[in-house]
Amino acid sequence: MRNVMLAVMAAACVAAAVVAQGDPQPTCRMCPGTYIPQVSEVYHIIEGTATLMLGPDIVGAKRRPATLETVRLFNGPGSNGASIRSGVSYDLKPGDVVVIPAGTGHWFTKIDDHVTYLMVRIDPDKVTPLKSEADSKAYLAKPHQAQQ
Repeated sequence: MRNVMLAVMAAACVAAAVVAQGDPQPTCRMCPGTYIPQVSEVYHIIEGTATLMLGPDIVGAKRRPATLETVRLFNGPGSNGASIRSGVSYDLKPGDVVVIPAGTGHWFTKIDDHVTYLMVRIDPDKVTPLKSEADSKAYLAKPHQAQQ
């Protein structure tokens, strides 16, 4: 009997939370899903504001050497460049989400005071290695120079 009462109370709390939120509607109805076959990124802006330029035409694109630590351990293969030709700029604020397909140039052209974002890297070919919790803590504990 006690378990039944707890279950009823939990259900009532969930129902109250749903009612309190109103009737949230998706911003895009019937949008198709997308399969992402290469290393791509998703940015979810948590705090702060910034301007992000996106575009596929990277001016002076040069492949990053496969031996760089950032390529081997974090970003996977890719290119750096001087700018993005005919890019599109987006003013980002908390709650915004940006999907950056592999090969698309991306560049924060302006960061107002600061920007905090969650980056999810989609890596179906497992280009970048996974680290254990201990390896991650050891890496974060030692000072590093800025890398390109």
